[in-house]
Amino acid sequence: MNDGTTTPSPALRIGLAASRSLVTGPASPVILLLREMAPLLRALGATIVTTPDCADSLRRHGLHQRLTAIEVVPGGRLEQMVWLVAAVVSTDETALDWVIHLSDPDDPSSSYPETTALKRQCVVHGKPYLGTYATAWEWLCLHWLARKDDKTLPAPPVRQDNEAAMDFLRTRTVALVAHDTRKGEMLDFALQHHGLLTLFGRRLATGTTASLLNGRAPSRRLSEGTDELASRAQALAERLSLQEDWIDHVQSGPMGGDAEIAREILRRRCDHVLFFEDPHVPREHEADIQLMERAARLERVECLCLHDPKTAAIWAGLWQTCLSGPAAAAPISLSAAWRQAFGEEVILSDDPAAEAEAAARAGGGAVTAEGDVLYLTLPETDQAGRRIAFASPAIAHARLAHAPGGESR
Repeated sequence: MNDGTTTPSPALRIGLAASRSLVTGPASPVILLLREMAPLLRALGATIVTTPDCADSLRRHGLHQRLTAIEVVPGGRLEQMVWLVAAVVSTDETALDWVIHLSDPDDPSSSYPETTALKRQCVVHGKPYLGTYATAWEWLCLHWLARKDDKTLPAPPVRQDNEAAMDFLRTRTVALVAHDTRKGEMLDFALQHHGLLTLFGRRLATGTTASLLNGRAPSRRLSEGTDELASRAQALAERLSLQEDWIDHVQSGPMGGDAEIAREILRRRCDHVLFFEDPHVPREHEADIQLMERAARLERVECLCLHDPKTAAIWAGLWQTCLSGPAAAAPISLSAAWRQAFGEEVILSDDPAAEAEAAARAGGGAVTAEGDVLYLTLPETDQAGRRIAFASPAIAHARLAHAPGGESR
């Protein structure tokens, strides 16, 4: 399967790589992600193609028993990345369909050429590159929610609240960025998915892209097709009956717009970035682009980033499926709501006691009970240095309902 559709075939292959700090411990991003999404990945028949470090951590935390298959790439770190990049490009049975790559911006390897090559080839071949925890979680959860009629899947780890689902995007900001050669594709995307984009509380774009999306001619000559794009922008305005700007703007990319979006991400005022990149042209402001992408990878920053029109179109289609019908749902994470309400990580499980005991065996620490929630106190040597809660989804719903602000968080 190579098209990333909402009903992947049993041959789905997902590449997985991560900085060591993001795969160590029961509350590390990789372990949290795959623990929550294991039922979906198993239903999809997904093979996880991963590095030895990730595979060892998955086994240590018992996740190998919950997944269909784990395939480990050989060699040292550089060789492992070469294998993954080549698998993105491949057209045979070894080809990867999606890539989950969580890198710590403080890890020097996050800017190595092989790391950049992995994302670039995903963009070249239109394959989803899921480069932040928020991106991977939302992508997988949308696929889960879209399978409304699949009775073999348990309820996803989200707040089951129709009103919250419809209001969710109104509290979010989406940034729209496109290189000159892909501005036409951004106009097409905005026209096709205007209904979804208008559900966001705020829309933000770099200068020239914002001008086009607001129906105006660009203020500068583009590398190609300026007059045609201006005409298409006017057609968009007429088709959507735009009476006023519906996109806020920052500076153009070369003038610092990417840095302004990075600041919005750090302020928790930008939650989604759709960046239509052209991987075939040199970029004079590459450092600014890297700044924006690395800001989205920082710990505690929850920002989805998608990098090509094909992946963005699938994402938008999944959202529309999830919001349609009487059983509307949105990827409002129970664990994220818990973290916001109580300032701690929670691991959701139908058997929290077994999960806590397994985590204690894997990483050390003591398990205690506080009412109907269990806590694992991590050893002082653990990098997290904090407690982790263990609860069933039902208990999490109940606790959040009585937290300050309730489940409106």
